[in-house]
Amino acid sequence: MCTRDSNIWRSRCPMICFYAVEFHFVDRVARQFGKRQGIPTEETRSAITSLHGFSRRNNQDTSDWAAKHHHRISMWNQRATLIDKENRPHNDSAYQNYLVWYAERYRLKLKPGWTREEWSELVSEDPYAAEGYHAFNMVVRETGGSQVDYAPMHDELGREFLMSVNDANVALSHSRGGASSERTLRTTLEKFKSRFHKWVAMLSCHGA
Repeated sequence: MCTRDSNIWRSRCPMICFYAVEFHFVDRVARQFGKRQGIPTEETRSAITSLHGFSRRNNQDTSDWAAKHHHRISMWNQRATLIDKENRPHNDSAYQNYLVWYAERYRLKLKPGWTREEWSELVSEDPYAAEGYHAFNMVVRETGGSQVDYAPMHDELGREFLMSVNDANVALSHSRGGASSERTLRTTLEKFKSRFHKWVAMLSCHGA
């Protein structure tokens, strides 16, 4: 049973269960089969995501699935001829090249959760930063375990950077050496500290 259909394990084809279809990109997991991991074939975004446009709530998608997936069914019927041709053994140099390719295209790290001690430290040191981080965390990070979306973080940091630039312009508009200038500068630096602390929290630049 463990080796059943092993002749098609490395077939680069769609796997079909009625209307549910996912491609088996075997060239992306070559090491699982004891083969050399090279640079995978580049797939267009539409080729990967188009399958997820089908919905079980749409009766037409589920009742007429054979017609909708006829091209993929045809590929499955030819699975024996679609075996990945990479048969060379593992090679460290090739694998390092693959890691470089992978790092340029995919997110390698997810944000680790904060410990109670880290959260307590942030709250006690800077309540404003803690409040801002908590709001961001609730909206973006606690979404049923999904990985962090880059766009909201990008937008949030963009707004914060612009506010910092505006505050810096105000501080620099005061004449040097005056009491007002010193107070404004100190207030601006305190704002920067608060914002930087929140950014550190958002970007997980904490601890080791």
